[in-house]
Amino acid sequence: MLIQIAEGIIVNFLNADIVKFYPAENENIIRMIFPSRMVLEMKYGSKEESEKVINAVLSAIEEGKHTFSLLKENMEPDSVQFDCLAAKE
Repeated sequence: MLIQIAEGIIVNFLNADIVKFYPAENENIIRMIFPSRMVLEMKYGSKEESEKVINAVLSAIEEGKHTFSLLKENMEPDSVQFDCLAAKE
């Protein structure tokens, strides 16, 4: 399922190897790691906001939707970061 994270950022959620949620007092992070070793982190200000996003994406998958837009649902993250894990030597 393709998810529009922010303007110009679309990822295939079902290709993620790992999806984890890291709740904290100030910053809540949803982290996705893809087979290419790309890491995507979405940061939200509140735990409730993060949980709402996770539940909405899982519901969209259960409903068989092929696309889901955080922008259209007014759930865009406060910030988005991309990184790449180092290759094993």
